[in-house]
Amino acid sequence: MSLYLKLFPIVIVTLAISSCGGGGGGGGGGATPTITPAPQVTLTSSDSELLVGNSATLTWSSSNATSCSASGDWSGSKDSDGSESISVDNAKVFTYTLECTGVGGSASNSVSVLGYQEMQGVSVDGYIRSADIFIDKNDNFEADAEESATVSNMTAPSVYGIQQET
Repeated sequence: MSLYLKLFPIVIVTLAISSCGGGGGGGGGGATPTITPAPQVTLTSSDSELLVGNSATLTWSSSNATSCSASGDWSGSKDSDGSESISVDNAKVFTYTLECTGVGGSASNSVSVLGYQEMQGVSVDGYIRSADIFIDKNDNFEADAEESATVSNMTAPSVYGIQQET
C-alpha cells in the first residue's frame, strides 16, 4: 500500500487597490465664508469727578454696530457715535454703560463719574478729632444717607503754631 500525498498548490492572490489623484474635499469652487467682526465700543467722560450741580460730556464711538443702547445712570437708544451732556445731582458714583449690537455680536463699555459735594463749616472745639459732621436736614440727630457728611480734621490741634503730640 502506498501512501500518496498530493500537494495542491496554494495560490495567493494579492489585490492592490490604488488611487489616482489627490482625494479629499471636493473642489466645488464655492465662496469663502465671510467672518463678520464683533462690534467695538469706546465711551469716555470729559471729567472723572464733578462737584454736585455741574455737568460733564460723555463721548462715544462704535464700529461694526447697527444699534446702541444706554444703561446705568442714563438710558435709551443712542446713535453709534455721539456725545451727551450729563449733570451730577448728588454725591455718589454715577456709572454710564453703552452696549452696541451688530451682525458679529455685541460689545459694551462703561465709564464712572464721581459726584462730590463741598462742605464748609466751623468745628467749635478744636480738640475734637475724627468726629462725624453732617447737615441734619430732618432734625433727627443722625447722619442719614441723603444728608451730606464729613469727618473733622484727623490731626492734633496746634497751640501758638506748635503742633501738639498725639
